[in-house]
Amino acid sequence: MSISHTILCLYAKPPIPGRTKSRLAADIGDDAAAGLAAAMLLDLVAAMRQVPDALPTIWYPPDCNPDDFAPLEIPGDVWLYPQSGDDLGVRMRRTVDLLLQHHPDSRVVIIGSDCITHSRESLADAGQALCKADVVLQPAVDGGYVLIGQRCRQPAVFDGIAWGSDTVMAETRQRLATHEIPHIELEETFDIDVLDDLELLRTFLAENDRPRTAGWLSAFDAAPPP
Repeated sequence: MSISHTILCLYAKPPIPGRTKSRLAADIGDDAAAGLAAAMLLDLVAAMRQVPDALPTIWYPPDCNPDDFAPLEIPGDVWLYPQSGDDLGVRMRRTVDLLLQHHPDSRVVIIGSDCITHSRESLADAGQALCKADVVLQPAVDGGYVLIGQRCRQPAVFDGIAWGSDTVMAETRQRLATHEIPHIELEETFDIDVLDDLELLRTFLAENDRPRTAGWLSAFDAAPPP
């Protein structure tokens, strides 16, 4: 039996020191970076679980396993699945293919764990956008994107993209135009990759409630310099 929900797929590494947020860790240390990753992940899980008519899931890299998330005590209604593929594009395409094969009436939305601005409202908006267009995207200020969703399989948007570069969003827009795929873009936002991004985080948290991430930032700012 098929389901007709928005399936929310949080792409996340387990927040293990030395294995997550490597660029940020180079400046603040492995333990602090992993602590931030854990706080953000839990806030994002909380947001996903609040979205009406949505199924929250976490997708972890092929070299990890679900036991790596055990210390976080992820709620039981959030299922964990392995990603499959050698690069990000292949992994996302396979996630979409698998879910739409089994649930063809559903909408699949993939989000990154580096973006703390995802909220109940923005994720619900993404699902609603897929009632009007085949693809939804949310650009990031660094030239990538923090969210992509599909209501039908559109593999072309994942092909030939220079993942990790500042041209990901531009290249994806070109694929959409070339293949005449109708899409909707949500408001541009930011993710947390490097030390300078913590200033964006401070500004965001001054006006938005992300309790675990705010707790991490308060402790980080109060700690003496290394």
